[in-house]
Amino acid sequence: MALWLMHTVFALYCMLTFGVEIDWTMVGHSINTDQCEAAELLHLSLLHYVPFLGVIPAVLVLKSECRVQSAFGALP
Repeated sequence: MALWLMHTVFALYCMLTFGVEIDWTMVGHSINTDQCEAAELLHLSLLHYVPFLGVIPAVLVLKSECRVQSAFGALP
């Protein structure tokens, strides 16, 4: 879940900064992107997104305790 939050922050950054909508084709292209192409997308404004929308929520998720409870009660 925490890793998913970090990916979501980068997707949100791209959507708001570049005005794009992300679809499955773009996800596939992002996996095939090399380091030079990825470095061109990074900017100092990304530092505003990552701590507040990525790191802090990810830490809270990792520190939270998750209990699974059956809707049917305990099984014998």
